[in-house]
Amino acid sequence: MSVDVGRVHVRLLPQEFEKIAVVDRGAVVDFELEIGPLTLKLRRVRVAGALTGVERRGSMVEALLSDGVGSARVRAWNQAADALLGLKQGEFVEVLGNLRVYRGELYVAASVVRRIGSEGFNAYVKLLERDRRVLSALHARKEESGPQPVPTR
Repeated sequence: MSVDVGRVHVRLLPQEFEKIAVVDRGAVVDFELEIGPLTLKLRRVRVAGALTGVERRGSMVEALLSDGVGSARVRAWNQAADALLGLKQGEFVEVLGNLRVYRGELYVAASVVRRIGSEGFNAYVKLLERDRRVLSALHARKEESGPQPVPTR
């Protein structure tokens, strides 16, 4: 079952970035992540992890976040870039932004960057787990009730 969650910032861990499928549909690029029986259609995401690298590239700042298993690339401009430059390697941060792909490389175009600390990261993981339980329960409920009529406008 496919669920379009493109209008919300879906919580992800850096390790999940390697599982995101980039589906090129010509002028539009879709991002899909399989979680159990669900396929989430993503656009907006939030990702948290330890900052493992920051590099200025002209007006852009590129950073890597890690959860100890995988990493996520973040690119930022303007205020979000300044926020990344103000952080130290090893600090736990949360980034809100949109998924993008450039030359085959997936990254988060950051709109918000904030320091969360290790306790904040642990809380983030608990919220992510809660989100996944809710999605699974909704999926199970929908499977039990059978096909639903398509709403008309």
